[in-house]
Amino acid sequence: MKPLLHMTHKKADPDSFAGILWGTEVFGGFSLIDSPDLPTRNLIKFLKFKENFSWNHKLVIAYDVNKFSALPFKPERFIIIDHHDSIEKELLLEAEKVIRKPRASLSMNLYDLSKECGISLSENVLFSFAVALTVDTALLRTAKSEELEYLSYFLGKKRMEDVYRVILKGKVKNLETFIEDLKSLEILEDNRKICLLRFSEDDNFFFFVDTFMYSLDCEIVIGKMAWGTWVYSIKYLTSKIFSLTKKFGGEGFGKIPKFYDVQKLIELFKNL
Repeated sequence: MKPLLHMTHKKADPDSFAGILWGTEVFGGFSLIDSPDLPTRNLIKFLKFKENFSWNHKLVIAYDVNKFSALPFKPERFIIIDHHDSIEKELLLEAEKVIRKPRASLSMNLYDLSKECGISLSENVLFSFAVALTVDTALLRTAKSEELEYLSYFLGKKRMEDVYRVILKGKVKNLETFIEDLKSLEILEDNRKICLLRFSEDDNFFFFVDTFMYSLDCEIVIGKMAWGTWVYSIKYLTSKIFSLTKKFGGEGFGKIPKFYDVQKLIELFKNL
């Protein structure tokens, strides 16, 4: 089996990075963290983790991956450890093994695997699980009792303040541009309460949905970005929103290419 390479999906988030941390601690081996997002970079810095990549590997374990396009490269031999509701058929056929249980976060599955095998995990791995679970439940907004139970296992002596500092630190890179973005806010009320804004940074959009969205009682946030449009909604509308955005050229996760007419989108959302 060795040497092993533990690999995130493209544009690594905390859940896939937590897989790397878990895998290297349990099995040893190399690591590949592809273009980590801001919370993941903060987590890497907080834990002082050093990537150890090498092409000299015989087997890859890919974490938090459910489709081929999410892999940074196509390995010759690989195992998938995942938590999504569905997984691409081609990936199922080509992987040597797929370990998957649909859950809110991969961290929950990795914790259960460790427990079943009698493996004790370090505080660093457990903290990475806490960060991953918090991100995957939209800062706990969509968390149910099971997720909160697992979070209590992960936190240990740490506090939620530590988790939020890792996730939110540096989200607003430039306060002036964020304030300018807020000035573009339109609140549309017709069946649905929709917040419509122009955002200069992707992180400004996410900071808005993490903080202002709920205080303004918005059900849907539409962010007009330089590359197109990003849509976020309260949990019970998410599947409908994603289905609509995919029908109209969306790339998933509520991302819509630049060419699409935002006004047509608003009319569709009003009647959901």
